[in-house]
Amino acid sequence: MKSILCILFLFAAVVADDDCGYQKVANNLDVGNDAQPGEMPWLVQIYLKTDTGTIIENACVGSLIHKRYVLTSAVCAHNPFAVLSKAVFGQHDTTSKNVHLQEVEIENVTSNEFNNDTRENDIALIKLKKDVTFTDYVQPVCLPIDGQLNVGEKVVGSGWGTTKTGVFANLKKKVISTIIPTKDCEKTLKGEALLADSHFCTEALNGNKDLICSGDLGAPQVYLKDGRWYQQGIVSFGVACEVGLPDVNTNVAKYLNWIKENMK
Repeated sequence: MKSILCILFLFAAVVADDDCGYQKVANNLDVGNDAQPGEMPWLVQIYLKTDTGTIIENACVGSLIHKRYVLTSAVCAHNPFAVLSKAVFGQHDTTSKNVHLQEVEIENVTSNEFNNDTRENDIALIKLKKDVTFTDYVQPVCLPIDGQLNVGEKVVGSGWGTTKTGVFANLKKKVISTIIPTKDCEKTLKGEALLADSHFCTEALNGNKDLICSGDLGAPQVYLKDGRWYQQGIVSFGVACEVGLPDVNTNVAKYLNWIKENMK
C-alpha cells in the first residue's frame, strides 16, 4: 500500500510543479471569511473573445497547475459564441489593476471527449503562450494523489462569479463546501442530470457569505492536506445558487493520465 501511494505521489509531482499547493496567507477553513489577497494564488481569471472582438471577463475561471498549464471546464472551452483568449493571474479585485497581475495569452486548449448533454469529461487543459512567473500571488495548486473521495471532507471553491444578489463579485470569493453522497445528490437533482463516474457532488456549508454560482464555471475545488492544497474537483454545474442545493464537480483524480499525456 505504501509503495502504491509513493508512486501516486511521484506521478502527481511530475504532472504539477513540485513546489505546489502553498499560499503566503494562513490556511483557513472557517466558514464566512472573505478571501484575502494572495489566498488561493492558483485561481485564474479566463477571458473569452467573441467573433466581433468583444472581451468577456466573467465567463469562467481555472486553476494554475504548472507554469505553462491551466485546468478549467470543457464547457468554458466549448463556448459556441467565443474562444478562450487570455488568462489573468494574481487577480483579487477585478475593479483595479495591481502590481501582482500577470496576463498571458492562450496558445491552445485540449478537451477529452466532452459530452455537453451529460457534462461527462467536463475538463479542459489550457496551454499558455509563455510561462508565468511564480510569486506570492501566483502559485500552482497540487494535483490529487489519491482518487478516493471522502464524504464529509471539506473543499474550498473560489472565483468571481455572481453573488447572492445576482451581480458579479469584484473581490475574489471563497466558498467552503463538503462532499456529499452521490445518491443524495441525485435525489436532490430530481432527474435534472445524470451523474457520471467522473462526477462528485458538494454542498456549501451554512454561513458562507457567497456561493458557487454563475461565472464560477471551471473553479477549482481544493482540499488541505499536511499544509498543502490539492485540487480534487472542477466546478461543472449546479441547480441554483442556494444553500442546500448541490454543485456537481469533475473529479480531477480520474484524469491524471490524460493531463500528463497532454502536457507536452
